[in-house]
Amino acid sequence: VHAAFVHVWRSPGAAAAACARGRAAARIRRQRPPRPHSAARTLETTARRLALAVFAAAAAARLRTLLLTPPFRTRDDTAGGGADAGKKKKKKGRDDEASWRPSQGPFYPRKARVAGAVYYVAPREGGRGKEEAVMQLVAIDEHGEVLDRITARWLDTPINTRVPAPPDIVRKKLDEMRRLEAFFDSTGCEAVVLGATEMKSERLFKQLDSIGYAMALRRLFPNPDARAAPPDNTEGDKFARSYYLDSRPEREELTEFPHIRKADVDPHRPFRAHLADETLPRMWAASGAAAAELPDLAHEVWIAVAQARMLQDPYLELCHMLSPLGLALPSLPLHPLAAEIPESILRRGLEAEMVDAVCRHGFDVYEALAHDHRAQGLQFVPGFGPRKAAALLRELHAQRSSAGPRAPQRPLRSREALRALLGPCVWHNAAGFLNLTPPPGYNEPREPPGLDGTRIHPEAYEIAKKIAFDATAPEDDDAEVAETDEAKDAAVYEVMGKRELLMQLELDDFAAYLRETTGRNMLPTLLSIRDELSNPFADLRGTWESLGTHGPLTNKELFVLLTAESEEALHGDDVDRGVKGTLAQARVVRWERGQADAPGKLHIELQCGLPGFIQESDISDQSRRLPAGDGRQGETTLPVAVGQLITVKILEVCYDERPYVRAASKSSALRDADYKTIAQEEAEAKTKRDTAVGQAPGASGFVKRRIGHPQFKNGTAEQVAAFLSSSPVGECVFRPSSKSHDRLVATLKTPLGCLHHIEIAEEMKPSPAELGAALWVGRGGADGKAPGDKFDDLDEIIARYIDPLLEKMSELASHRKYRSTAERDPIDRALAAEKATEPKRIPYALSPHPKFSGYAVLAYLPKIGKPPTREFVKMTPTGFILRDQTFSTLDKLLDWFKKNFAKKPPPPNGRPPPPAHASGGAGWGGIGAAPAA
Repeated sequence: VHAAFVHVWRSPGAAAAACARGRAAARIRRQRPPRPHSAARTLETTARRLALAVFAAAAAARLRTLLLTPPFRTRDDTAGGGADAGKKKKKKGRDDEASWRPSQGPFYPRKARVAGAVYYVAPREGGRGKEEAVMQLVAIDEHGEVLDRITARWLDTPINTRVPAPPDIVRKKLDEMRRLEAFFDSTGCEAVVLGATEMKSERLFKQLDSIGYAMALRRLFPNPDARAAPPDNTEGDKFARSYYLDSRPEREELTEFPHIRKADVDPHRPFRAHLADETLPRMWAASGAAAAELPDLAHEVWIAVAQARMLQDPYLELCHMLSPLGLALPSLPLHPLAAEIPESILRRGLEAEMVDAVCRHGFDVYEALAHDHRAQGLQFVPGFGPRKAAALLRELHAQRSSAGPRAPQRPLRSREALRALLGPCVWHNAAGFLNLTPPPGYNEPREPPGLDGTRIHPEAYEIAKKIAFDATAPEDDDAEVAETDEAKDAAVYEVMGKRELLMQLELDDFAAYLRETTGRNMLPTLLSIRDELSNPFADLRGTWESLGTHGPLTNKELFVLLTAESEEALHGDDVDRGVKGTLAQARVVRWERGQADAPGKLHIELQCGLPGFIQESDISDQSRRLPAGDGRQGETTLPVAVGQLITVKILEVCYDERPYVRAASKSSALRDADYKTIAQEEAEAKTKRDTAVGQAPGASGFVKRRIGHPQFKNGTAEQVAAFLSSSPVGECVFRPSSKSHDRLVATLKTPLGCLHHIEIAEEMKPSPAELGAALWVGRGGADGKAPGDKFDDLDEIIARYIDPLLEKMSELASHRKYRSTAERDPIDRALAAEKATEPKRIPYALSPHPKFSGYAVLAYLPKIGKPPTREFVKMTPTGFILRDQTFSTLDKLLDWFKKNFAKKPPPPNGRPPPPAHASGGAGWGGIGAAPAA
């Protein structure tokens, strides 16, 4: 199923080809005529299935992107393996190895320590009911466990503005920045992540990032400064304070100390701040899993922990969120139309992506046993599921508990030991993806993981040992080593990580030998084994450095998260596409006077918090340069006041790391903006609907209806007939009636070659344009006393009335005695010829009525020399009516007629009684007799 989704998603022409196949299949089914209306339903079903497949494929692709996002690792630990991967360069002012950092060795890339941040509104301390923005920061270790947390209340308070802040505010802000520096230093954080929820997030992100820069200044310049008083008793402290108070911190050098350049300080930052999407962490924090795992912490802490783990390793945290108490896989916000996809279809596609991700990355068994939040990925290992995964973890925990205090770390010695716990079938599917590398002791070097720490399946261990032994065998024939089990096991550990040595092997000859002995092409397997020995369980997701500043978030995605504005809702002028900029409301922030004779800028802020500016020439149509004030040199007279709300036209939207807009407020630009009132939009939509049905706008001749049904059209009888002329037999269209606003007409394209009109009366209408809650078909009749049949909606009319009626018409059209012509002469001549051939028989024929599509004509010739006698057969959803008797099938009617045709004289030739359910005649082939009103 997943492969089909991917095929449809990746093949733009697949949808059109499938629709063509659906139409061909519908034509074949229409040739069998039992259900002529099924053709339209087949097309609709095919289109719906294709649409659902495309939506499900898009959701699966989005999940695949999340699962393949690189984890955040420090620059020294990005390598997945190799002999030189564990070497680190010593940085000035920082120890090579922190006390908490274990020695990982070359095969075990270490995850970074991350701090998650979330801000919220809380009552101000001692503020008598006032509220303030509070930030909660939570640090986690390399295993995702909570280390420490801190609350910041002054981070959102600016002290580097052009107007100096009060001294007490500056002191409180600087004291808090020092506390945050101590927090990051003690926890060893190497990254900070903040959720992008509004434009304030971008400002707080810069504040967090500035802390890392200040910490780098203190470490680079630790020499004491005799001129400074405590606590700023070092040059680094003085430079950090100057940086915090600098009104232009984004500049390359400090304003007060120009010799301090950012390019020299940035490499020594202990961490960088990042923005991320906070949707999934907030959803997990609202589930029962967060309260069950961290019951003693607050809701904001849960969000920060999940945010930090998502940056540390998105794949592991996404598996963790999909626990039994956490998020359901179909509930993930992967596509805006995911709610329209059936859960079974969506779940199958997403589960396939989760299984594929676990096969790519593997599952660390000992990590899961040591940390419960790392254990949820086991359910997606091939052969497992939630029930089997929980049972295996319980068994392994029980083995750890019963092993004694000296062996609590290793309940399993090898993958082969899992065979008894899993059974042969599950073990065969899962063994190659379970990583059984045990953790080392404290500060102990880690040896190569061995074959149980690779993606190599145990059934291929002997082949892997043979490759390792051949790679380490001496080239001198005199020094040949015996190929024993001990020698091959030692060769595996010796060859791991030595890709140059492994690449010297010629595997083609070995593959040819295996083909002769086993009959299988083993060359792809041999190449995979060589790669796995070179880099066991290599992380194939790439590195964080290959992404942007904020990782997987693109500039446009970040723009939507920060502003809650889409590209369609907020856009500038695009001459190539003929698109005009949108109108928006903005608040005037300040005026920036240009240097020398350069024009100035009016800084604004949109209601969504997005900053922008208006060039001096775009402020007003009166003049391109604003006049200077009286008696004051250089002061500009603005037509607006600071803080005033003005209407602007968006000229350009910039999606840089700090998004902004370029706008205009002059009248000529506002008149040319993409803006319509509600009345204008409704009038434009009405004109488009009128044009779609082929009539002049406003000349409908009936009351336009607001009925949300796929088979309803606002059109006249002629327009509907033209539409049905190219539609398949059995198609039905509902349209308004020109008689009154409380009636509809259903027009059917019948198998008899004509259109059939059914009048529907409405009751209990909410408004003249809406559909009534009670629908009646057949009310009134010829004498106006027929009660009719009641229906609740249009779908019920199709199922209970229109489909059965079309089946009866198909039965008539497929009868052997049916003649498609409605003219009398050809039928009379045929009956006379048949009577002359067999005088003892009474020939008869069935034909459509020339005026009333709900009736058929039964013509028969009892005697030679007289004209044929004609009777009228009425077709209803329940059967056929002849001489006031109803028959369920046409054959039963004819059997009764052959026995009783002479008992009662037929009615006189002429027109039948008017149908009780129809309001007029039928148009043959869509054109001909007068259509219904």
